[in-house]
Amino acid sequence: MIGIHACRRRAALGTLALLLSGCGGGGSDGDVAAVPVPTATPGPAPTPAPTPTPPAAAPCVTASTWQPWGTPGALRRWTPLDTDADAGRADDPGRAAGAPFDARLVVAFGRDADFSRRTVVLEMADGCRRSFQAGSFAAGDIAEIDARTAEHPLAADTRSHAIDYQFGRASAADVTAGRLGVYHTQHFSIWYGTDRTGFSYTHQAGRGASWDDMLRDTGAWAEQVWLLNRHLLDAPLPYLADAAPKRVNLYICGTGLPWVSGGDRGDCGASASDAMWMSSTYLQPGSTTLIHEFSHVISTYTGGFRDRPSVGPAWESYAEWNSVSLSLNGGDQVSGYLAQLEKGPTLSDLRYANWPWLVALHEADATRPLWWRIWTDNLREPGGRSREDQMEAIVRLGQASGAFPNGWRSFADFMGGFGARLAAGDFQMGKALLDYARRVPATERYAALSPGSAAGDYRSPADRPLLQYGTHLIRLAPASGATSVAVRLTGDPQAAQSAWRFRIVAIDAAGRATYSTMGVVDEAGTASAELPVVAGRRYVLAVTATPYVYQPLGWNGDTAFPTPTRFPYRVTIAGAVLG
Repeated sequence: MIGIHACRRRAALGTLALLLSGCGGGGSDGDVAAVPVPTATPGPAPTPAPTPTPPAAAPCVTASTWQPWGTPGALRRWTPLDTDADAGRADDPGRAAGAPFDARLVVAFGRDADFSRRTVVLEMADGCRRSFQAGSFAAGDIAEIDARTAEHPLAADTRSHAIDYQFGRASAADVTAGRLGVYHTQHFSIWYGTDRTGFSYTHQAGRGASWDDMLRDTGAWAEQVWLLNRHLLDAPLPYLADAAPKRVNLYICGTGLPWVSGGDRGDCGASASDAMWMSSTYLQPGSTTLIHEFSHVISTYTGGFRDRPSVGPAWESYAEWNSVSLSLNGGDQVSGYLAQLEKGPTLSDLRYANWPWLVALHEADATRPLWWRIWTDNLREPGGRSREDQMEAIVRLGQASGAFPNGWRSFADFMGGFGARLAAGDFQMGKALLDYARRVPATERYAALSPGSAAGDYRSPADRPLLQYGTHLIRLAPASGATSVAVRLTGDPQAAQSAWRFRIVAIDAAGRATYSTMGVVDEAGTASAELPVVAGRRYVLAVTATPYVYQPLGWNGDTAFPTPTRFPYRVTIAGAVLG
């Protein structure tokens, strides 16, 4: 079974086996002991036809009423340091590039450090929102960001938080005896052993870095992460509503922690449940791993999504979302998902990579209020075992709130739209997502259809089948003389309640997307979509499997892991050939 523990790097800490499970391996996370849960708040061209009427302009999909600083700043000119519009690096994602543009400042947050990047969210003149690295703009722009940030400090928590001597772990006696050291901040206690032959000490010494400086920097960064989760992400933080709040514990392993069998001298990596366990490798300035692990702590204290194999992936995808939301370079494993979009966001082996659909959920005004409620309000057995997965929870709560009024059908529309947005990276953090995609060969990012029996007819690729909520991105090249690109899709259902959503996406030289109406195919039905041909635009067909019955997939590698349902289809393409 999946327990409540989740981690980012493999851990091995002897007697902590019951608390610290492996991560990134082939099996499931191990069971863990229960912890008290405090209160938490919440494709020949046809005969030329008359030029079709262009579709009406649609609202920008990243428009939002979310105003963490109140009214956005005045429309002003922003100047990227990188003047080449195609500039970008997968290892430094989210830098603005190209010609100066006009936008309003919505919010800025985070920190420029060794392992993190400060983020600025801008609202373009057309209402679209985009986030970039703040440091990728000219000095005058950075001065504007600094000034506005100073006007909007994060509100402090005025309460005192008590030390939490968790049973079988840190004790005051070990501190008094000199076997254990501790550095306290308002919301965290950072514990470490005093064996300086341990990995974490030697790692710091090898870097020529001060141990005490690391403690102070880690404490300050942890406090900033706490505040950003509270005020920016509205997270249900541990003890937030408790009358007697406690500090969250962070144990630096590889230091000789006295209660760990075997001496605790090795590198444990990074992991978390009701506390964080991290070696000094992951406690460098601006650590995005710390953001990730603290997200696990938040999830643990909600009491949500426990003891059910199919809920396990949510722990990692949520933590990666949290990390990249607070620092655009914090989602580096996403390229694994972008290289196999057909698998969708529910397979456990892509749990660190499949966070983009969570980005789409959180940036939408209708679903943002449900974001943490799926953790605090998921259906549970009396003992705490979850009765539903994250998708089941979001659809149930979304139907009740009106975000998904028709339940799974409404969610299918949302995921179909999400799949189409992947073609142009049409998200608030789209620049970062497209930069991450630079690691992915075109042969992996885009799907290749198989020829059918007639010209313009194709079948979905058998070697890359669509799984639930998976997407095929198919490049199209308008045929000479064509005035429009048209696609007709027919379903080939392998299971009841199979369905597909598809759109043609036109992408201009600036990366802006125009979408066809969404084609909806139920079972063996057929639907069509069409877009005018406009010179200078790239065309992509996006097809997403959108079933109306959710299939829990458990944990890949478990003996009970089910065979995922496949969603093959056929298409007829007019006015274009495969690109």
